Amino acid sequence: TLIPAIAVTGVFIAAIVFRAGVNQDVFPYLAVALGLLVSSLALRDWWAQKVEANLNDQLRSQADFLVEARDAAEASDAAKSRFLSWVSHETRTPLSGILGFTELLEDPHSGDLNEDQTDFVKSIRESGNHLLDLINDLLDVTKITMGAIDLSLEDVATDELVHEVVQNVELGAHKGITIVNEMGADAPTLRVDRRRFRQSLYNLLSNALKFTPAGRSVGIRWSIERPGWICIEVWDQGIGIAEKHMDLIFDEFYQVDRKRDEALGGSGIGLALTRRLANLHGGEVRVKSQTGFGSRFFLVMPISSVQAVPARGASEG
Repeated sequence: TLIPAIAVTGVFIAAIVFRAGVNQDVFPYLAVALGLLVSSLALRDWWAQKVEANLNDQLRSQADFLVEARDAAEASDAAKSRFLSWVSHETRTPLSGILGFTELLEDPHSGDLNEDQTDFVKSIRESGNHLLDLINDLLDVTKITMGAIDLSLEDVATDELVHEVVQNVELGAHKGITIVNEMGADAPTLRVDRRRFRQSLYNLLSNALKFTPAGRSVGIRWSIERPGWICIEVWDQGIGIAEKHMDLIFDEFYQVDRKRDEALGGSGIGLALTRRLANLHGGEVRVKSQTGFGSRFFLVMPISSVQAVPARGASEG
């Protein structure tokens, strides 16, 4: 394209500069140069169209591949969720029967048990309840994934519900850990699903207890995150979390140290469920931690309405 264009331009410049001095024999060459210019432009356009068509075909092929991959991933995820839901339901039914029989065995009217038998039945009940909690959490995760969970929002007195959760957690604690509850009556009323909020708090507090050595403390306090939102902080003096695990701990079934976490009763579901439940409320869960210096989890949830509350220190996040 460039050579014919230069030739044509040169001839035109010569014609303008020298006018009558230009030999008429040049004009046939000018015509040839013009023909070459037109032909080269047409060839360039054809080649550009061919390249463009080829690129479009590649883009369409890649787009089709991505759509197929997405559909396959969604189908696989849906199948996994249905399978987990089915397994959980089928497991919960016989487990409920086992727990019912343990209650009968512990009932004095069913006959006396010796000390060893009492310990065995107690272990069965505690293990069964732990498995039932795990199954319920697993069901909730699959329901959220499938979009089959709805929140039942109501006004909840924060201090009362936190006090209830702390009492329940204390009953299950065996390590002599102090729980510092700083959630007073001045805490604002929340607009949340009571059962789901309670479940989230229980997960955070029970995790704090699991990973805190005997003789140390865990605690719960609150601050205003921003207008209309509260930040509930659950802190502990436990083993802490390395920075590389900060985001991963909120993934389903992720465990920092599988052998240790399973020995402590961890399943890798609680934090994932807590984050999902917070997100359903429009809130979030954050974490700050350092290995060997404990952890701080921040649960952000909506206040029932814009309330006048005493000024508190801003949450860290």
